[in-house]
Amino acid sequence: MSGDQALDPIQRVIIDGHPRASAARPLLEERKRLLDESVLWGYIVSGTAVVLAIVMAVAENATLSGGLGYFAAFWNRVGASFNIAQPRFVLLLRRFRPSAKRKDFILAKIMGDACRGLAIPATIQDRSFRGELPIFSQVVRQMLLIPAAGLGTVGIGLMLPQRFYMRIAESVVVGLFIGICGTLYLFFYLLLRWAAVKRASENNYLSMLERFVTRIRARRHWTYSGTRVMKFPDKVWRDGIDFCLRNADAVVIDLTDVSENVEWEIATAFRLVGPEKIMLTWTVDNSEGDRTKLPQWLSERLLKIVPDATFSDCRVRAYTKRNEGGEGFLYEKVFAADLALCIGGRRPESQK
Repeated sequence: MSGDQALDPIQRVIIDGHPRASAARPLLEERKRLLDESVLWGYIVSGTAVVLAIVMAVAENATLSGGLGYFAAFWNRVGASFNIAQPRFVLLLRRFRPSAKRKDFILAKIMGDACRGLAIPATIQDRSFRGELPIFSQVVRQMLLIPAAGLGTVGIGLMLPQRFYMRIAESVVVGLFIGICGTLYLFFYLLLRWAAVKRASENNYLSMLERFVTRIRARRHWTYSGTRVMKFPDKVWRDGIDFCLRNADAVVIDLTDVSENVEWEIATAFRLVGPEKIMLTWTVDNSEGDRTKLPQWLSERLLKIVPDATFSDCRVRAYTKRNEGGEGFLYEKVFAADLALCIGGRRPESQK
């Protein structure tokens, strides 16, 4: 199959005729190949898991519950994450607010989908977004948290004196232990989510970033887990952004809410990375028109921040806060093509 035939028609339209098409096309072809292989891996892993579950049920003379379909879907997702994390790093910059709701951060989900088989996306921010739970952590949650919560509940029950059970009704005991089990599960789950976020102090943030980038370049991420989150103290966050910009293969800047800190990030990104490796994006209503052109008010704002920048060399793409059904698949395709063009771009001569 030729390169053009291997590409999705939507992606072919986006890159055809673009000055960086020759650099983006191999990246998109590789991405398609890896995602096709991931489908096969998903079926292999889920099929193996289902067979083992059936064999164990037969051996124990047990009846499988209706959760087998969910079990198969979970292991399909695990298998499909194998070997698609590529040795490239995409940095996402935006304004983060503690009051923001996770469901409002649609761009992280779009980035996570678009970067599959292309790069590993990451962002440095505050507590408003916790990131995707890594695949390994999802396996731990499914396979260990529930048994751990159950065993913990049993352990607590064994430690209670016999007179405790004699003084209260059976229904109260059952309700109590269900509550204990649920509380233990929630505790373990929150602990797992906390561990999924990379946290650094003022003393170790640089070494943590160096390890993170080294693992990406060395392809030590065996599974792909979407947008990763790193948290730094306020005193060093600009130094952390500076390091990431110097090592990123592409940068996505969300212009939906431009604060003073985001202005600094924009100016620094254009200086260190250059417009060819930058994608500018912002939220729009469904009723708005061309999503590949900067609105006049946004262009004027950017010119005040980076007066000498050439925005025509950037990739420009607006998105809506709805990311469901066919629109979600469309975002994955078009953002992947835009990111491939950014990854294929050149840095300023002074930064090479």
